[in-house]
Amino acid sequence: MTSGLVRASPAVASGKIVISSYDGKIYCFGNPPKNKPPEPEPPPLPEPPPPEIPKPKLTILTFKIGSNIMTIDGLEKTTDAKPTIIDGRTYLPARFVVEPLGGWVAWYADEKKVSCTLKERTLEMWVGKPTAKLAGKEVTIDQNPKVTPIIISGRTFVPIRFLCESLGCEVSWNEVTKTVTLSYSKVP
Repeated sequence: MTSGLVRASPAVASGKIVISSYDGKIYCFGNPPKNKPPEPEPPPLPEPPPPEIPKPKLTILTFKIGSNIMTIDGLEKTTDAKPTIIDGRTYLPARFVVEPLGGWVAWYADEKKVSCTLKERTLEMWVGKPTAKLAGKEVTIDQNPKVTPIIISGRTFVPIRFLCESLGCEVSWNEVTKTVTLSYSKVP
């Protein structure tokens, strides 16, 4: 068969097709010659990168004694109650801490109980009771038995350090500015 520049010859008996061009070159298609070394293996694919580990997000809350302004990551928010000091401990409504951190608070009026849940931790406290339940286990709120949740002007106030540390927050106190700072790391 001849066409333009190429002429094919049916040398198929050996499993090869031989094509010769008019310029004298011969092209052979089929099984490679037996003395030819095999093609090298392609290089291995690179290892995939390790999965990214999410970095914890740090949430910082600040409260100043006697002020109804709190900050959440530096942004000011007005609250309807002010933190106060009673028996040497700082108190405030639990909602001001738990809800900005992504948790929830429930009030059970018949028991005078506040229940706070943040991630897998649940803390239950009762007005006037010096013990609480953390993950179902009874714990003492403070070495001073007078330190209990209390009701002020219709709002339930709880000892902030006990609440925060029970839920996994770090708490610091600045005596000069009368400011409580809470830090909470959460993984997105």
